[in-house]
Amino acid sequence: MEKQNFEQLYKKLKEEKSETTLKDLEIHQKRRAIILVSETLDIVKVGTHIALDDKMEIQNLLEKKLVQNLEDEDFEKLKSMDNKMVSFIIIQPFVLIQLYSTMH
Repeated sequence: MEKQNFEQLYKKLKEEKSETTLKDLEIHQKRRAIILVSETLDIVKVGTHIALDDKMEIQNLLEKKLVQNLEDEDFEKLKSMDNKMVSFIIIQPFVLIQLYSTMH
């Protein structure tokens, strides 16, 4: 992976990162597109690796359970918390989300 491509895409995705409630992301959960990113990671960096199809890095994160598909029951549990806000980035066909660590 070329460093310049990574840096350019990282910058672009950083600008696209936004915030919303889990309720607003329900449609994406219905199509099983939500990926939960650990609070210990930079969601923009993870999104950049996914967008650039960096299979080795993605596999490493999956094995360490630092990124994972959000199961329906977990989504419902999180959604039931009043106004639970998340950061999110859309990397088609996925929606990467990250919980705010201050809300635990």
